[in-house]
Parts: sequence; C-alpha cells; structure tokens
Amino acid sequence: MSEKSKNRNYESGILINKAQKGKYNNPDAASKIKGYILGEKGSSKENRKDIIHYGAYGTIDFLDTDLITEQFLDIQKCHVRHCKNKRYADHEVFVFAEEDGIILKRNPNYISSISEKMASIISDGEFQTFYGVHNGDMYDENYPETSGKMHIHFLVNPVSFKTLKKRQENFSATEKHELQLQNLIRTEIDEIKKQRRTKITALQ
Repeated sequence: MSEKSKNRNYESGILINKAQKGKYNNPDAASKIKGYILGEKGSSKENRKDIIHYGAYGTIDFLDTDLITEQFLDIQKCHVRHCKNKRYADHEVFVFAEEDGIILKRNPNYISSISEKMASIISDGEFQTFYGVHNGDMYDENYPETSGKMHIHFLVNPVSFKTLKKRQENFSATEKHELQLQNLIRTEIDEIKKQRRTKITALQ
C-alpha cells in the first residue's frame, strides 16, 4: 500500500478505479460493463439480479439502455485521439461503509436521489455516466472487494460532451472524487437519521 493510500478514510466508503493499462481498449467496452452492471444475458453476472437501482447522468436512459453506450460512441467519434491508448470506457466502484449500506437498505426510498447525486460528482458535469446500485448480497469472484457490501458501479464516458477532451484518470482524481462521495454520503446518512428520529419522536 502506498503512502497516499494510507491516508484514505476507508471507514467512510472507498472508491475503486477498475481501469488498468490496456483495459477497456475495445469499442464494446462500455456495452460489456453496462451488461455486467445490469446482469444482462451473456454477461458474467447473468441471472444474478442483485441490482436495486440504475440510471444515467448526462445521457438519455429512459428509452433503451443500449442507447446509452451508443451515445458514448457518438461523443467519442468527435474526439481526435493523440495516442495509441484507446480507452473507450472508465469503470469505478464506490463501496459503501457497512453501516451506511445497512441504513440505505432499510430506507430504499433515498437510494435514487443519492445515487444520482453521486453520479453527478463522478461526471464532473461533463462526462456521461451510467450507474447501477448493487445490494452486495452475492459473492462475485471478479469483484471480491464488493461482496457482502452495498456498492454502486459507475460507467463513465472518457470523452467530455462539452469539450471533447479526454478524461484525466489518475490517483489524484480518484482520491478527489472519493472524498466528495464520502462527504455526500455522510450528509445524506445524517439527514436520514435525523428524519427517523423526528418520526420516532412524533409517535411518542
């Protein structure tokens, strides 16, 4: 573990960047990641339906989820590649702290709004993002770090729909987003607890 990693607050949830050198370099990368997130036929997660919510930020998602990845490629066609590293997708996973995950499972009506806010952070307001929340009840040998814990997958278009420039993918960016997500979750969980206390008081 690096010195930078030692300073990360894992108790508040952790953001995992799944990108590796040479990974997601095929045009169908986004489609495959989306298929995994949704547990679609042909994916490694087929028939293992542990997804509890999904949506998209910066792209149309209510017609057909296949349209999302098509929009990714449409944006990427406008980008002039200056190197051989053709990354067609970014994939990040935020694993909720155990207690936070339990609270969200008990209060599922908050999941939609919270996950959308999380996606807006990951998108930086310019990168199309598809996301899916998994309850984490199933063990997945491909993602052992998420097994048993509620988590959310982010599929991100690495090309900006505003500038058509490439998304910077490095440890600093991951660390920044992780802290932003942790702060958001802390605020949202505190609000859930506050509203619950108010309801209990009203019943007394």
